Amino acid sequence: MGNNYRFDHRSKEEFSKDIKRATLIENWLMDLWVKEMVLRGNKIDYFDNGVDNSGEFVDIPNSSSDYKIIENGETKFIEVKTSPIGNDKKSSFKVDALQACIRNKAEILVFYNIATRSTNFKLDTIISDIYWYRISVPTQRKLLEWYEPVSIAKIMGGKKIIMVPAEHYQEVFGTKQYFTNEFGVV
Repeated sequence: MGNNYRFDHRSKEEFSKDIKRATLIENWLMDLWVKEMVLRGNKIDYFDNGVDNSGEFVDIPNSSSDYKIIENGETKFIEVKTSPIGNDKKSSFKVDALQACIRNKAEILVFYNIATRSTNFKLDTIISDIYWYRISVPTQRKLLEWYEPVSIAKIMGGKKIIMVPAEHYQEVFGTKQYFTNEFGVV
C-alpha cells in the first residue's frame, strides 16, 4: 500500500500534523482510562507496544496495537480510537484496522465525545461527557461478519469501512462506560 492510501488523500504535512494531534489525545485518554480502571479496583499498568506513541511521523508504519496492558495479572493489547462526537447515529470502523486488531489480538478502546475543535492540542471537552466502549477480539470478528463493508470517498479516505448503527450498540458493544471520577475540564 502506498502513501496515498495511508495518508487518506492528505499531504504528508497534513497527515503528520493530524497524527501528532491524534496521538497526543490518545495518550491523554489512555492515561485517564488507566486511572479510572484503578479507581474501579483494577490493578493495571500499560506500556507502548513497540509503536511510536510520540506522534512523530514514521516512514514505515507499524501495525502493532498501541499499548500492551497488564490488567489484574493478565497481559492484553489495546488499540485506542476516538470520535469527536457522541455517535448517536452510527460508528464507522476501517476494515483493515479491524483485521489488524484481530491479527494482533488487540481489543479496541474507542472514546466518544472527544471534541477537538481548538488548536494547540487542547480539548474542548468536559471529562464527564466522554464515554467509551471496549471491543473484544471476538466482537470485532462478529462486526466483520454482521456488517457489509462499504467504501465512501468522503469517509476515512475511501477505505473499506463497516458502519454499526446506534440501535445495535447495546447488543454489539455492551454498556456505555463513563468516567466515575470527574477529573475536571481540560
